[in-house]
Amino acid sequence: MVVCDPSYIVKVGEPNKLHSAGKIIRCICIMDHPIPNTNNVPSVQIIIPQRQTGRKSDIYVMMVSSVHNVCKKGYYVAIISTNVET
Repeated sequence: MVVCDPSYIVKVGEPNKLHSAGKIIRCICIMDHPIPNTNNVPSVQIIIPQRQTGRKSDIYVMMVSSVHNVCKKGYYVAIISTNVET
């Protein structure tokens, strides 16, 4: 199974293999501080349950730092994602 952006499948000439199962929304945040209340850890994954937000799906938050060589020291990258519901 290959999961990718639909434009890649069209570019390689295989549009008949394209199957959309849903839509995801993502937000990428570059921050100069870790996520509050996480004990300043260099990485964290937070799952916000659907029941707490009134949504049909969970919200996923992933944060990494310079410890993982993804950003400059003193910075953090957080990616928030969930299913599109509208």
